Amino acid sequence: ISIAWRHFSRQWVPWVLSGLAMMASMSVLGATTSMIVSATKITKTSTSIYGATQTTEPSGVGLVATAIFYIIMWVVAVVYLINSYRNAFRMTQGETIVVRDFFKLSGLGTPLIVIILCEIIVSIGMLLFIIPGIIAIFALMYVPVAAAINNSTVGTAFSEGFAAFKNNIGQSILLVVLLGLITLGGLLMCVGGLVTTPLTSIALVVGYLMVTGRNLFVAN
Repeated sequence: ISIAWRHFSRQWVPWVLSGLAMMASMSVLGATTSMIVSATKITKTSTSIYGATQTTEPSGVGLVATAIFYIIMWVVAVVYLINSYRNAFRMTQGETIVVRDFFKLSGLGTPLIVIILCEIIVSIGMLLFIIPGIIAIFALMYVPVAAAINNSTVGTAFSEGFAAFKNNIGQSILLVVLLGLITLGGLLMCVGGLVTTPLTSIALVVGYLMVTGRNLFVAN
């Protein structure tokens, strides 16, 4: 976490600006969706012994617009996450990043598939009395990182990511717990994702590199 903070404080501008760009784009998209839903809503009148009452509900167009909004929001968030891991890795190798690096679209196939599979596994685990889902969250913590920075296949990303967790279970679990507390503390202090999201991404990459014995540049 200390090393991650050093890297973030050294190159915080691209992280914050890209985060603000994400928030602005999602706000515009959300406002547009709300306008569509409001403009196409259906008003129904029902009559009872107490008189007539009117209710409104979204139309088919409104429901489709809402579904499209959530799909786009998820895709954009995942693309940003993958590029965040890549940029964090570049920083740990002593490179300099810029804002546009967070929105690259090349080489997203394998990491995207890996993240979808991880979310499915965790969701199934949560449905099975929650505890298996929590175990999956920890066991798969390095898998998306491995997929993003190693240019490996889906199967290799899972094996490399899980092996990294298995090689240092205690410290890895502690890292996730501490990052969760930092994220919660940031929200309570109104710092929000502009600081905690970058720190989490960088710290996971740093943890993965440490566990796997990879080269790691420590910023001053």
